[in-house]
Amino acid sequence: MPNAKSILDLVWWLMMKNEYAGLKPVELTAYPKKCSNCGRIYETAEQFLNDTLDMPRGNSSLRADIDDDGYTVIVEAFRNCRCGSTLMDNYCCRRDQSPEGIGRRARFEQQTKPEDQ
Repeated sequence: MPNAKSILDLVWWLMMKNEYAGLKPVELTAYPKKCSNCGRIYETAEQFLNDTLDMPRGNSSLRADIDDDGYTVIVEAFRNCRCGSTLMDNYCCRRDQSPEGIGRRARFEQQTKPEDQ
């Protein structure tokens, strides 16, 4: 029978797997990616996301930003190489950018806003 720690480890792994599911690099030429500190090579986006570590102190590894065109939403993934060096890559946003998707997010934001605002 699995112990509590192994179950928690499994739950954490599944959550992290889901957090990065569907991320696709903005540029297909981004891989292989090499750590400039230790020389470790990440052949694919999947290997980069799986073999690197989350940011320390519970900080999110993902951040939304606007691409250089001023319009396209991208996802920046900050990850730590095993040597401790922080690496970053850009991924396509998984959000539904259609008018319906934008409307759903606006309704959700309105519903989750505190009453006093």
